[in-house]
Amino acid sequence: MKHAIVLYQSKYGSAKKYAEWIKNSLSCELAAIKDYRGNLNNYEVIIFAGGIYAGGIDGIRQLKKLLGGSSQAAVLIFATGASPYDEKAIEELRKRNLKDFPVSAALFYGRGIYDESVMSFKDRTMCRMLRKSLMKKDPKTFTEPWMLGLVESQGEHADWMDQSFIEPLLAFVENILSA
Repeated sequence: MKHAIVLYQSKYGSAKKYAEWIKNSLSCELAAIKDYRGNLNNYEVIIFAGGIYAGGIDGIRQLKKLLGGSSQAAVLIFATGASPYDEKAIEELRKRNLKDFPVSAALFYGRGIYDESVMSFKDRTMCRMLRKSLMKKDPKTFTEPWMLGLVESQGEHADWMDQSFIEPLLAFVENILSA
C-alpha cells in the first residue's frame, strides 16, 4: 500500500501550488483530480486541495465520486481562498461541503492568490461588483471574512500564499503514518 497521494482542482493556481508544496513535503504522488484514473484504495492518506468559490470547494464532487464511500484511507481536504482565516467560516465551509461526504474528512485552510488579470470575465465582473458595493460600507460592519479579503485586494494582484498554512496538515499526516 502506498502511503499518500495529493489530488487537486485548481482554477487559478493556488490549490495547485499548495498541492505541490504538500507533495514535496511528503514525497508522495500528485495528480489533477480530472486526470486521475487510479484506485484510491491503494493509499493510506488521500489529500485533496481545491479552491473555494461561492462557498463551495471546487472539485469536491469529483472526489466524492472517486471515493465512492468505500475508502479506508484518511481523507484530508485543503481548501484555499482569498479570505483571512476565520474559524466560523471554516465551520460553515465544512457544513456546506462535507455534510454528505461519503467518508470522514479533516478540513484545512490556506489563503491563496487574488488576481483579476487571470480571472474569467464572469468571476472578474462579479468580484468587481461585490467590491464596489462593499467599498461603500464601513469595514467594521463586515459580517463575513471574504468581505475583508475582497476589499483588501483593491482589485490588484494579492498573494497571501505561505507554506506555513500546510504545516497543520503535514503534522496530521505525520500522526497518521506514524501510528
